[in-house]
Amino acid sequence: EQTHARTTAITLTLPFFDDFSTNKGRLPDKDRWMPSGGVLISNTHSTTQPTVNTAVFDGLNANGVPYSYENIQIPVGADTLTSLPIDLSKVAPADSLYLSFYYQAGGLIEQPDESDTLVCQFLQSNGQWKSVWRQIGGVTSTDFTQILVGLKERTYFHVGFQFRFISY
Repeated sequence: EQTHARTTAITLTLPFFDDFSTNKGRLPDKDRWMPSGGVLISNTHSTTQPTVNTAVFDGLNANGVPYSYENIQIPVGADTLTSLPIDLSKVAPADSLYLSFYYQAGGLIEQPDESDTLVCQFLQSNGQWKSVWRQIGGVTSTDFTQILVGLKERTYFHVGFQFRFISY
């Protein structure tokens, strides 16, 4: 779970916003998100989303193949959506920065099993990822729930900050 971030020549600045409504394809916008990761952008996996499109964590890689055919009861990292680096070096914990997102535990595709988990992680200045939020499967809902995660630790405020979502 503690792997280093991938590098890119692009560094974004605040504000960072993406509701996927302007997405022109089935992949996350390369101007905001790291390439590859298996997440697809779609308007057909839900009926109650707050915007036109959603990021879909379906457990299939970019070729539509499951990440693992091994014991499906043992969770493995699957779909990952990682932001491009964001320069947070000019802000501080006192600036009350939050990551806000919506998630749906279910939808029109297979419902999450009890062993499924969705995790949000922040990249620390030492290059290590820290889990800051998680939702464990086994509960389904057609509602989207808004989550606010505060960036309260000094270690998040650096030039190459990233956040990511990983499904297990």
